Amino acid sequence: EYFGYAASELLNHSFKEKLIPQLESTGRDLWQAFGETFFDKDNHAHHVLENVKKDGRRVWVEWTNRFGYDSSTKELRVVSIGMDISSRRRAETLLKVNYERRRRNELLTDVLQSRITEEAFWDLAKQEGLTISSPLFCSFIVLGLDTIHQKFPSPGDMEQWHAWLDTAADIIKTRFGGVAWPTEQGIAVLQPGAKYSGAAYAGWGDSLLGVARDCFRGSTFTIGISSIHSEIRTTFRQAKDAAFAGPIFHPDRGIYYWRDLGVCRLILEQANSGGAKLFVKEWLGPLCDSQTSKNREWLETLQEVVTGDALTVIANRLHIHPKTLSFRIKKIEQLLKVSLDDSETRLSIAVALKLKKLHEKTIGKA
Repeated sequence: EYFGYAASELLNHSFKEKLIPQLESTGRDLWQAFGETFFDKDNHAHHVLENVKKDGRRVWVEWTNRFGYDSSTKELRVVSIGMDISSRRRAETLLKVNYERRRRNELLTDVLQSRITEEAFWDLAKQEGLTISSPLFCSFIVLGLDTIHQKFPSPGDMEQWHAWLDTAADIIKTRFGGVAWPTEQGIAVLQPGAKYSGAAYAGWGDSLLGVARDCFRGSTFTIGISSIHSEIRTTFRQAKDAAFAGPIFHPDRGIYYWRDLGVCRLILEQANSGGAKLFVKEWLGPLCDSQTSKNREWLETLQEVVTGDALTVIANRLHIHPKTLSFRIKKIEQLLKVSLDDSETRLSIAVALKLKKLHEKTIGKA
């Protein structure tokens, strides 16, 4: 119950497989340490290690082990009693690292919000011992709001939420180096571009994904990755936009490289302009005037129609009869005063729909 499992989910599974992460947030290889337990029993009668719950949250447990041999099978047996010392450990850790974290986060926030120059940042970063250099690239791990609300439903859970993010950032930094720090929506990571050029840069997303899955077990998240650039502000903006906007353009992916967004980057750069808002109004106006169920139905249909797929294919995706789809199309054409048979019209409407989603989901996010 403490680890979030039913008994049936643990029986016939190894302790290592279910309850021990490979890497502790301190950088220690726990799988290796666990193997040593049974070969050096005298020195492992008592130990403290970081365990992982079913939902991915890390906890510190103080274990007391009693070893013995089965009288009939002669197999080694162990009885382990664990005590949760997460609060105590967190307090001890905070005393050591809170100042360092606060200074790091303040420094990064200052440069991202242009309170200090990039040149001043590099001078201060060297003094603070941050292991990062230009050129560099940024990655942004964005956790789904459903995950946050499910795991931390009440305002009193915010301390656990921040502790969860701090631990994940520590694990990522321990695993890859560079700089990792928590944000309101997830975690940002800076890496030196010289270290991850060519194939290493192309495979970075998969490497980060593996660690993120371990840190955020059972959670939904997306990863945005910037291009390699000399400015921190540029890489951070690119990574954030890729993570938030990538699913709008390519919903079937989980990792979004800024460079792979292609022409969608131009849409992103114009998304918050007055011209973009006017463009959406001109092409979708009647459907955006009010959030009625009928308007939502028209917009959902329009989103499918602009793909250019056959009507039977679109009808199947919408779970409606092709005749119903034809009726909807005629109604939409009347409302918008357009012909959806025209390819240029469909392109303009497709862009307007993308801009509308960007305004709703990404513009203004920190």
